[in-house]
Amino acid sequence: MISAYKLLCCPLCKSAVTEELKCLTCGEKYTLIDDVYVIINPK
Repeated sequence: MISAYKLLCCPLCKSAVTEELKCLTCGEKYTLIDDVYVIINPK
């Protein structure tokens, strides 16, 4: 089964994110609220 984290990317730099929803390149941190991934650019 494919992990959902492998399908997600950072909207700022288009890099991969970790299981903690932290970007591997720019370090931006995203959240998971009520089983919904909040992967938006807050800026």
